[in-house]
Amino acid sequence: MIKGDLLKGKNVIITGASSGIGYETAKKCLLEGANVLCIARNEKKLLAAAERLKSETGSRKIYHLQWDIADISMYKSKCREAIDLLDGHIDCLVNSAGMTSQANISDCTSELWDRIFNTNLKGLYFATSEFVKQFVRQGTGGNIVNIASQAGLNAQTRPYALTKAALIHFTAGLAKEYVDLRIRVNAGR
Repeated sequence: MIKGDLLKGKNVIITGASSGIGYETAKKCLLEGANVLCIARNEKKLLAAAERLKSETGSRKIYHLQWDIADISMYKSKCREAIDLLDGHIDCLVNSAGMTSQANISDCTSELWDRIFNTNLKGLYFATSEFVKQFVRQGTGGNIVNIASQAGLNAQTRPYALTKAALIHFTAGLAKEYVDLRIRVNAGR
């Protein structure tokens, strides 16, 4: 197990951390010395992921918060809880929570559309707005990484691709608006 100190002492919040890209990002951050707050909607999977991360990295600097980011009725209180779990300071937010589907204009229901948009875009947008406010309050800048997709660069009718196209544009706009406050915003595809 290779360990570094690139992120030593940094506080990182990762949504969608119970599996996939979010899990692997949490693992790498822990191996680089970060304090990591893992967020996911399914508490059972989140707790299991946190235990696996502890075992795989040897780190005890892992925190967890059950939160379905698609439920925006809770975003302000959950953001406050996340910030408090990291002693009131965050250095990086990784927006990895997401939902995919192969449904397109010929077979997508309004219920599926809402689930995909609420998870991939609406919840992310409002949660990010609260974390940006925290970065501004801290006065130290910060980093935001939005996990986008190549699907967002191709003309499609799949709601998933539409959310990723919007996320790419949101990322660029956010980066432009907050660069002077030393908040760096990037999208991984």
